[in-house]
Amino acid sequence: MILVLSDLAQPYRDYIQYVVMPGAIEWLKMTYSVIPYTSTLKISSSVTSCNSKSIPASLRAGVDDADLFIIVNWVNASSSSYVAKAGPCVLDSTTYR
Repeated sequence: MILVLSDLAQPYRDYIQYVVMPGAIEWLKMTYSVIPYTSTLKISSSVTSCNSKSIPASLRAGVDDADLFIIVNWVNASSSSYVAKAGPCVLDSTTYR
């Protein structure tokens, strides 16, 4: 798993990496039936950011044995009604996943 957690203090980074994400990944595995990619999964070089965060070079280079990239973006603002959000950065043009 490649986990992108930029600008986040270590205790919060550890909590997301070792508690939140393993639970989320387990839920995804139990909920969805996935037809695995047979090639390296990578993000096009034309996509430079996702939800105002830079796409890491490792995702552009490609990751073997991966079907989904999860980029965690956090919010620390009292004016916000949420602390995290989710949404697609890129969808496959054939499968729309």
